[in-house]
Amino acid sequence: MARRFSYAEKGKALSIPPRPPQPPRVKVPAFDNTELLRRHALTIIGRLTNPAIQKVWSLIPFLADHWKLSSRPVGADLGNGLFQFQFANELDLLKALENQPYHFSQWMVILQRWEPTIDKSFPSQIPFWIHVQGIPVHLWSEEILTSIAESIGHFVKAEITPTYFRMRVEMNGLQPLIKKTLVELYDGSVLEATLVYDKLGKHCNFCYMLDHEESDCHLLKHNKLSSTHHNNEPCHRDGRKEEGPPRRDEIRDKSYQAAPRDRERRQDQRNLKGTSAEDDRRDSDPYHYRRVNASRPPSKGYSRESDHYRRSSSSSFHRDSQSQTGYREISRDSQRRTQSPRRSNIHNAGYEDSVRSKDREARREGTDPIREHSATSRSFHHRSLEAPISRISQAVPPVAVAAAVEEIREAMAQYVNCPDVTESAARKERMRKAEEEGQFVEAATQMVIASLPDTHLNTQTQDNEDLTTSQERVSALNRLGPANIKIGNSKAKKKVPGKRKPGRPPGKKASPKPLQGVKSKKMKLLLPQPTPRRRLNMDTLLEGNTSNPLPGAAATDAAPTQAGSYRSSLVSPHGHGGGGLALYWKQEWEVDILFSCANYLDTRIKVKNTSFFASFIYGEPDQSKRKQVWEDLKFIAESRDSPWFLSGDFNDILSNAEKSGGPPRAEGSFVDFRSFMSESGLFDLKHSGNFYSWRGVRHSHVVLCRLDMAMANGAWFDLFPKGRSDYLDFEGSDHRPNVSYFSQVKKRKGLFRYDRRLKENEEVKDLIEAAWNSRPSNSVQQRLACCRSAIVEWTREKQRNSQVEIEKLKKALEKAMVSPLNDAALLKQINSDLTAAYLAEESFWKQRSRQLWLSLGDQNSGYFHAITRGRQCINNMTVLETEEGEKVFEDKQFAAVLVDYYQKLFTSSNPDPAGIISIVNEALYPILTEEDNSQLQKMPDLLEIKEALFDIHPEKAPGPDGFSACFFQTNWNTVGTAITKKIQAFFTSGTLPRTVNETYVRLIPKIQGPKKAADYRPIALCNVHFKIISKILTHRLKPFLPRLISENQSAFLTGRAISDNVLITHETLHFLKNSGAVKNCSMAIKTDMSKAYDRVEWLFIKAVLLRLGFGSLWVDWILQCISTVSYAFLINGLPMGKVTPSRGIRQGDPLSPYIFILCGEVLSGLCLKAQEKKLMSGVRVSTNSPRIKHLLYEEASGQLINKQKSSVFFSRRTPPDTRVKVKQWLRISNDGGLGKYLGLPEHFGRKKKDAFTSIVDRIRQKAMSWSSRFLSGAGKMVMLKSVLASIPNYAMSCFQLPISLCKRIQSTFTRFWWDSNTQQKKMCWISWDKMTKTKKDGGLGFKDIQAFNEALLAKISWRLIQNPQSLLAKILLGKYCHDDNVLQVKCAKTASHGWRSILVGRDILVRQLGLAVGNGENVKIWEDKWLSSSKQMQPTGPAPFDSHSWRVKDLFIPNSSTWDEPRIRLLFPEIADQILAIKPSQKKGPDRLVWLPTPDGIYTTKSGYHVARNVVKEPPLFHLRAFNWMGEVWSIKTSPKVKLFLWKALNDALPAGDQLLSRNLSIEPSCKLCRDLETANHILFSCPFAQRVWKLAPLIDSDQLPPLSNVKEGLEWGKKKLCLPPTGLGSGPLYPWICWNLWTARNKRIFDNNPFSDQEVVSKAILDAKEWQQAQYLKPKIPTPSGPRWNEDRTPVPLNSLTLQTDAAFSELNQTAGLGWTIFSHSTGVLSKHSASSKYVLSPLIAEALAVHTALMTATNLGAQAVVLKSDCQVLIKAIISRSPLVEIHGILIDILQIISTFNYFACSFIPRTANSVADLLAKSALSLYPLNLV
Repeated sequence: MARRFSYAEKGKALSIPPRPPQPPRVKVPAFDNTELLRRHALTIIGRLTNPAIQKVWSLIPFLADHWKLSSRPVGADLGNGLFQFQFANELDLLKALENQPYHFSQWMVILQRWEPTIDKSFPSQIPFWIHVQGIPVHLWSEEILTSIAESIGHFVKAEITPTYFRMRVEMNGLQPLIKKTLVELYDGSVLEATLVYDKLGKHCNFCYMLDHEESDCHLLKHNKLSSTHHNNEPCHRDGRKEEGPPRRDEIRDKSYQAAPRDRERRQDQRNLKGTSAEDDRRDSDPYHYRRVNASRPPSKGYSRESDHYRRSSSSSFHRDSQSQTGYREISRDSQRRTQSPRRSNIHNAGYEDSVRSKDREARREGTDPIREHSATSRSFHHRSLEAPISRISQAVPPVAVAAAVEEIREAMAQYVNCPDVTESAARKERMRKAEEEGQFVEAATQMVIASLPDTHLNTQTQDNEDLTTSQERVSALNRLGPANIKIGNSKAKKKVPGKRKPGRPPGKKASPKPLQGVKSKKMKLLLPQPTPRRRLNMDTLLEGNTSNPLPGAAATDAAPTQAGSYRSSLVSPHGHGGGGLALYWKQEWEVDILFSCANYLDTRIKVKNTSFFASFIYGEPDQSKRKQVWEDLKFIAESRDSPWFLSGDFNDILSNAEKSGGPPRAEGSFVDFRSFMSESGLFDLKHSGNFYSWRGVRHSHVVLCRLDMAMANGAWFDLFPKGRSDYLDFEGSDHRPNVSYFSQVKKRKGLFRYDRRLKENEEVKDLIEAAWNSRPSNSVQQRLACCRSAIVEWTREKQRNSQVEIEKLKKALEKAMVSPLNDAALLKQINSDLTAAYLAEESFWKQRSRQLWLSLGDQNSGYFHAITRGRQCINNMTVLETEEGEKVFEDKQFAAVLVDYYQKLFTSSNPDPAGIISIVNEALYPILTEEDNSQLQKMPDLLEIKEALFDIHPEKAPGPDGFSACFFQTNWNTVGTAITKKIQAFFTSGTLPRTVNETYVRLIPKIQGPKKAADYRPIALCNVHFKIISKILTHRLKPFLPRLISENQSAFLTGRAISDNVLITHETLHFLKNSGAVKNCSMAIKTDMSKAYDRVEWLFIKAVLLRLGFGSLWVDWILQCISTVSYAFLINGLPMGKVTPSRGIRQGDPLSPYIFILCGEVLSGLCLKAQEKKLMSGVRVSTNSPRIKHLLYEEASGQLINKQKSSVFFSRRTPPDTRVKVKQWLRISNDGGLGKYLGLPEHFGRKKKDAFTSIVDRIRQKAMSWSSRFLSGAGKMVMLKSVLASIPNYAMSCFQLPISLCKRIQSTFTRFWWDSNTQQKKMCWISWDKMTKTKKDGGLGFKDIQAFNEALLAKISWRLIQNPQSLLAKILLGKYCHDDNVLQVKCAKTASHGWRSILVGRDILVRQLGLAVGNGENVKIWEDKWLSSSKQMQPTGPAPFDSHSWRVKDLFIPNSSTWDEPRIRLLFPEIADQILAIKPSQKKGPDRLVWLPTPDGIYTTKSGYHVARNVVKEPPLFHLRAFNWMGEVWSIKTSPKVKLFLWKALNDALPAGDQLLSRNLSIEPSCKLCRDLETANHILFSCPFAQRVWKLAPLIDSDQLPPLSNVKEGLEWGKKKLCLPPTGLGSGPLYPWICWNLWTARNKRIFDNNPFSDQEVVSKAILDAKEWQQAQYLKPKIPTPSGPRWNEDRTPVPLNSLTLQTDAAFSELNQTAGLGWTIFSHSTGVLSKHSASSKYVLSPLIAEALAVHTALMTATNLGAQAVVLKSDCQVLIKAIISRSPLVEIHGILIDILQIISTFNYFACSFIPRTANSVADLLAKSALSLYPLNLV
């Protein structure tokens, strides 16, 4: 009988560790793989050197596009960082291999032709060009290169020229690079050669491996750990410590792979003894990844031991990169090392499983798995030295070892130096072998060990023993409760009994439920926690933040109570106070964890055939490290155009509006988060609930912030247009749960919108004409309906979908290209149609984008599409709250809420009419006369109606009828008559049909995350029919507004600026802040009117208009426009609801701003009355300044003050109790001076840079936004000039920006121009200063911010000088210039920043101000600049004593305005003729201060900018001025990209060889064809290849190419060569396209190894030129508004009038002029002819003005009362009609205007020279008879 087995033998009472199943061994029978070998004959296998950063799925399309082969290779991901490409032919394969080496994401890529091998190290070879430095030039030989190459790799070839010494070597990319080598010459001498690698990407500068950087080098980090002797914190394989945020370089271009399916968790194995915590967690967590590196044998000729002097010895550490915390058994002594939570490194899951199995098997067999693994893995281990040294190598400082090696070398150098040559050679050979075998390093290590004290090794040994202390690991799910258990690597300490808590009995606390076999710490954590948990609906994705919760609350806010029914992924908390991540999803959902780290989980989710990416975020708590997380996510966004959703705790906010409590944050602190969202193209989800999602206490403040949010990109919003999020109530955590709802809706039929692409379609024009005239009796609305139906039907038949048409034409083109028949005509037609389709597609997206600053034709379809998508994301409405807080989510519910809100808002409060009339009559008085009303109330004619129509922008949004102004402007000949009759019918009847005034309201969000109707700004979309009426009324009203509006109102009026109010407010607050008054304290109140336009009472408007003197007919017209309106709301594209208002005016109506400011005059009138009654004194900033006042007027006007947005600013010494009382009385709690007024800071402190930081942020967000990356080069130029540069204009027009801020703005512009994205800075080839020059001076016309700021400020100074009676001038000049002139006053120490800014502009003015002589009474002869009309000139002294105080009038003949010539020649003999040429006013017109750089003497910002730049910058060089930049570059008819290319070539900004060499780049600067130095001129003209191209070009005499020294000469030569007729280019130039294609051919030759022949370059240039010219003909022409023409006279000519025709002839040599004029009498029919001559005439304009003046004087002498003047001088006629001054003829023009004022009727117009031949002959005759008949 067999013996009984013991319990132990039966396995009872034993905890058997789980063992994975053994991998089965499969034996494969022999098979024929001949076909497989043949199939892969044209295959390349590639390897990523850094798979953690490089993305295979991004690399494959990149290389396929980069190679530009005859056929696109097919790529595939092989896993483990390997990939393959299969080629169609041998030539393509060889071409791909020839251009090596390649790098992707700045890391090297290994490519090798496929071989039938199973070697894991294949592929490994990289061919490098290596420059050998350190070898004397007399030794530059191929033998030396060959010897060096064979020692480091496989020699391919050598290149030796006078400029470089290099070799091409195939290196093993899996081994360290060799950067230095010792070269032993034949005579025994030794040289050290340095090897410099071409096209070498990132690598480690410590160990020279290609798969990591020095900052991540495990050897370097390990050596640092070893040298400290006490830091035993474990590290990852890449050398990084396991705590801290993710690094940017870890995520950049990381290749994402889907995680394997979730395996069944084995929860019961967690508590078994003897089981590794790492094994347990690895088996139970399916998303635990680590990186495993395949073994790679050493390369040929390289000994790993020989490199030990610069690398540490083999490490005993074996590090595992892993996503979650765990332990791993790593040594025979069963030592365990802890791992902190880090991000997953997703690499090779299959291979990883096999490695785990081998490790377990090795442990069972008693072997060392780490030593086994080190033989095949290069992760951390190099070839070891002896075992004793290996075990203690951690204690050896590497620096000491390196020093010892050097000592050994010095000793060996003496050893080998002996007289016997044979013995010396033998010793050298022995020394070389010893070094290669590592004996030097071994001996040096032993020397250092021997020299170390015993305590050093003992400490290290003790530290290693401490690691044996086992630490229990607990699942992240069990640590989400309130228990704060510190889990780390610490020594075991003896427990010291702590102080007993009050009320607790002594002794140990009994365990409530003992668990056998579980330690106490884990047992406590495994026990149920009595904390509340929220049960949530898992039909939506929920993301839980596991940060530290409030005491007694569960941190798993979003975690379900029954986790077993869901799958999950957990990331444990990290760092001090950091949180973790917990993601749960339903089992039937398909969720792939693409990447996980401490800060986010990146997933791909597929539910019900809908797939999108989702990232769940936990923002880095450490603010200094948070930006890195945003950078990592931006890298993901760059390659993610698919739907992407993000949600979580971002630990950051976008503005102070998302924060409550505590001090406000600086604007600069929001830049990083805003930039992340903007550059990633992310938009905030519309949300409901209380968005303050986090509550905390900072010092004594309770702080609430919106840290938790959800956002998505445009593609996600397209997929889920109803997506939204909801903030729930606090429960169990200091964070609110944030639930996101995904909702897909069916696409609905949209509204009709006239497609502006049809405006140039002749077929559509004919269709519209037929539909419009089909029923002449129809009304305008009925005719529009017929046109609408016809257009819809035509579009349906023609399938006007440009994208469908593009795809159709592309297929047709492909079919024609592969056809054996060469049908050139068909190909040409298809290409033409395809070009037109692309242009139509761009036009379609442009009109949808609503971008008016960018024109068509620059390939900006992607930009327009991105803008459209972003606008839809922002404007889409998904959730709305009622006034009671009830949430609604459907469109019909939105309509109901909006109708209820706006019906209440637009409903009149029924004020007392008598009270309104009383208040208005008290405040205002009549101003307009009967004559004024006759002009206002006249019937509009056809021309006025047409001008009003064309004054509407053609691309503005249409009204309810769907037709924009573009439709009416394009088809005016068809619709004009009916529209005119309809408009005139309104002015006749005074009745406006309600159908005409129907209005759609588009709601635009006013804030981030609008929730209520009040958070939207209503924009009215009116019909064009109504806009024409409104425009006519507006144009008529504008001329009378300066008389009606007081000086307090600065907006909407010509000649006034809103910046005046900003500066007045700033000066007032500056006075209050510095006021020392104690008794008479002052305050300023800033009031905000709530819904100001919407609350204006119609009775109030009527009372104001009647009181001001408007006629009753005019008032009825105005009331009809505002009272017949009805509103419907555009909700997600469809009109819903209806509101009929009884008060309010519309935003979007051209009349509304002017009606509002007229109503505002009541406020000014009441203020004036209060001041007269001494009820309000106002604030006086100085004794010489007027008082500033204000008053509230709620009741009469219907306005309501918004107390929350209003504030009070008290003077500095106002008592605190007074402040409190005033605030309580006003019910305003906010302090003034902290916010903004009219968009600018109310007040400045010392740090003005902080106040304007938001400007830089806005520019950066706009420049680096997701949509901007789709702009073409020309589009970027337009955006920089028109959009980005204009962002700071408003602030710069009021205040001087700090210089440092201007530099930051300039830096932002520079990066936008040169960089394609924010992740990589590119080289700036041209300085910003040069690009800010004008185009005619060789620049691009970009703005110099500092100079432009000064020019804008000079405009304020100019207005103070020209209008000293304005309110701003009275205040500022009264305070700062009461004793001096503004042009001479010095800045006071106590001056405000506003005044200091104005003085900066004043200094610009002073440099170019002059005086134009009128009567000469105010012009000082010796002090003022009056001698020239173009530059500052004045007589030079010394002045005679008696003339020191003379004025110019003293140089006149007494009692006249004629120069006293004898006196002038006596006083100023050298400049007498110049003085006599000045024509003073004969009518005693005043002198005038003029701005000399402009012809009219009026300051402009443009002219001031040029003056400021000339002051600050050096003038341009002579050769740049001499070159005609406009004619040779910018005015030629070619593509914008070609113009930019030519500009770069002329400025040496092309990356040619000479320019790259001058920037210290290690490149070959010679031409690849002729080996001459490569310059821009060489590429385009001097190279033999370029010369052959020019000779083949179909240009006149192109075969005679002269020697050209630079590009400028080449372009001037090319411009003279006209195209021959056969090219079909007409007048279009060909030479720019030849230059462009020469450059592109050069690039393809260098980078793609794709040489173009000279004939191919010429053919391509001709084809490009033809395509571009053809596209210009296809461009739609945008109708431009045509305002009133200056030469048209609408009034009939009286019968008794005289018609004058004048002309002049000018002699520059003699400075004389002949004058001729004719007078035709309409009553008698007699034509009289007159002529005269004049001397001292400096210009033709003066001559023409003299002719007009003399003719008018003749007509006056004849007693004429009605005169018609005609001249062929356009400048003069325009000045007369507009009454605008001209400096050159200041005195003459004053006299002309005074004479004209004496006529009862006067009209003037321009006539061409051919119609003025009689006066012309008279003038020439008079000039020839000079000096007869002088005037």
